[in-house]
Amino acid sequence: MALSACGEATNPQMVTVTETVTQPAAAASPTSNDSGVTETSDTTPTTEGTAGESAEETDDENASDYDFGEPQTNARGNLVKDVGQWAGMTLPNGDFTAVFRVTDIEVDVGCTSQYAQPAKNGQFVALTFEVHTMPELSEDPFGQVMISAHDFAVFDEDSKRENDSVGNAYGCLNESEVLPESIGPGEEVRGKIVLDTGVESGSMVLNGMNMGVDGAWAWDF
Repeated sequence: MALSACGEATNPQMVTVTETVTQPAAAASPTSNDSGVTETSDTTPTTEGTAGESAEETDDENASDYDFGEPQTNARGNLVKDVGQWAGMTLPNGDFTAVFRVTDIEVDVGCTSQYAQPAKNGQFVALTFEVHTMPELSEDPFGQVMISAHDFAVFDEDSKRENDSVGNAYGCLNESEVLPESIGPGEEVRGKIVLDTGVESGSMVLNGMNMGVDGAWAWDF
């Protein structure tokens, strides 16, 4: 997430991914009634259980019933997710801003666009995403969720990172199949992200920077 969107004087503190992740608070305005959210507020990440309880207490039914599973991290500190399992982000007060999941991973996928080029690195792998954003996303400093192939890194089974996992992925699929790169508050979207990778099996890691968090989620394939 572009941290410069927060204002000239304040760069919000990035936070580490846990089960759900807490997005950095914007600097409090002179008229703010939230005395607990200031430039120096503690933005320690909340777990899914804690955030879920907060959502229920505030009658937020948008995200309290999502199944996030038990927290599990790999050797790189990435939060490991199964296909179909939800991940989420919250504000410091526990309100959810977005939840998302990968519903399918297609290996050696065939391209559908007439402008597609052959895979540069080995094969195309498509991740199908489902993303739900809440109205509270507008309270986040950047106010949108951004996910693209450039936010991914691919690791093989020996944890060796591939240098280029984008290659010729852009233009592989028709635009109607692709996940929108920018998703605003109160939206539900579904679509695919394609990677061009030479790794036959391993882990695909989504860096959370463009969603305002310092951490990452990983899916094995």
